[in-house]
Amino acid sequence: MKISPKEKEAFLAWRRQRNRSITSLTPAQHDALELLTEIRHTMHTNQNAFINADNPLHPIFAQYILDDNDLSINQFLSNTGLPCIVFPVDIYRVFFRDTVSRNDFQTDYEYLTKLNMNLDKDYNTTEALNTTIENYLRWIDSKYNTIYCPFAKHRVHINRGKETDRILTQIQNQTLMMDMDLYRHGYFPVVPKIDIMASERPVTVKQRLFVDLDGTLAAFRAVHSTWELFDPGYYEGLLPNWNVLYAIKDIIKYHYAEIDVHVISSAPSNAVVCEKNDWLNLYLPELDTSHRVFCLRNIDRTLAVPGGLYSDDFLLDDNTRNLSEWDPPARAVKLLNGLNHWASPWPGDCLRHDRYSNYIRDKIVCIMKYGEHVRDGY
Repeated sequence: MKISPKEKEAFLAWRRQRNRSITSLTPAQHDALELLTEIRHTMHTNQNAFINADNPLHPIFAQYILDDNDLSINQFLSNTGLPCIVFPVDIYRVFFRDTVSRNDFQTDYEYLTKLNMNLDKDYNTTEALNTTIENYLRWIDSKYNTIYCPFAKHRVHINRGKETDRILTQIQNQTLMMDMDLYRHGYFPVVPKIDIMASERPVTVKQRLFVDLDGTLAAFRAVHSTWELFDPGYYEGLLPNWNVLYAIKDIIKYHYAEIDVHVISSAPSNAVVCEKNDWLNLYLPELDTSHRVFCLRNIDRTLAVPGGLYSDDFLLDDNTRNLSEWDPPARAVKLLNGLNHWASPWPGDCLRHDRYSNYIRDKIVCIMKYGEHVRDGY
């Protein structure tokens, strides 16, 4: 439901009054925290300005974030007796970085690729900064019973702005051969692990199950080269893991009152998003688009969870890397699909994909609701 500007203004006024009624924080501390929330909101809604040195907002962000001046937010916090924020170390590269010149590269392709890599790093750094501030405000709320942490979705900036889209379009239009070394070094962004704090789920919110698509709901199809994964029609043509698919259908149908099912999957391009949506429309049409989460390839999936991660959010996935990023702070179950268990075993709960669908369904429900532990194996 969309909130009108009038309703939003009324809520903000109520929240300010509610926070100011907490006398365990001084008026100066409330002033500093209100400034921090305003900076976070302005940064979050003006992301391109944050990383674009030519934007008039850029030096304003710099003076608030960098600690070498009297206007920094940490200076405000410290002056009121509140602890300072430990910002991501990469934040300094957003304000102090070398200019990328076309003259430094032999081809347009190399130049555009370098620009794209830099933009990926900048956007990932700003998301890490946003997460750090939200976690700080969440800690303040838990300590003082305030409401400074935002309620909006914890978003990952998949839409990285017109400049990035322009660069990506130019790269994708190149007919040059792309080798695996380029892939490993950042053509598709690799996001470092960020320490995410999982909050307790409100009693009014249903428990959530996030289900991976490739290798979990859909059976993986072997390829000769990684680049075949980006061939048109690859994802749309995948066959389902039928037992897993029907187990998830049953959970949606029979346990909708207590479990909220989402699909979470990586999608390095809009074309892949379209293919995966077509696949879900065909095989799992009961899952609407609001319950489909797509994130950049190799990104920590906890960052893409709508509304932030709860400690009892569950992930069903075949990829051990995704599972280890999710659990802790939340919970994860590995799907054994016959391809991925030997090289990277998972010490937690495991379910085989070739079990009957009612077995998979019941075990997932028991793991989530009653804390049962399951260790299937081959």
